[in-house]
Amino acid sequence: MDNELWHGRLSINLQTLHLDVAKHAVFYAEIASLGAELKVEAYRLKANLEIVRAEASAEIRANPSRFGLEKTTEAAIQAALTTHADVIDALNEYQEAQREYDGVSAIVTAFEHRRSMLNNEVQLHAADYWGTTQCVAIGDTEAIKEELVKEIIKRRTGGKDER
Repeated sequence: MDNELWHGRLSINLQTLHLDVAKHAVFYAEIASLGAELKVEAYRLKANLEIVRAEASAEIRANPSRFGLEKTTEAAIQAALTTHADVIDALNEYQEAQREYDGVSAIVTAFEHRRSMLNNEVQLHAADYWGTTQCVAIGDTEAIKEELVKEIIKRRTGGKDER
């Protein structure tokens, strides 16, 4: 899986908001589908791990001396299981599949947050939050400067115009 690709798809560009909204469902469907596949694979490998553990346990019980055991107590068998090569391999496969699934699951959650952010941005756009500036006639620029100066002086002096 290409993490950089998915992380890049999480960004929102206000200049092309309509395109981000249009693409979101496709992106979400792709990553959620990948997440479902990885979840199934992790479950399959977990079941395989349990089978390998059971087979290794039977092998250890049948040949305890081969695994360096004098007695076949549950504690001794469990200790031998943790060092059994087949169990270690199956555990590593399961852990890697689970790590991949967890990574994709985090990206799915990020896309859910992205959907919320897109909704908020669309609402702000519809409400004209970013707005448009009012154009002032060129002859009024001196009056605007004067008003700005008065406002700044008022803020700095606590409301008193000391000019």
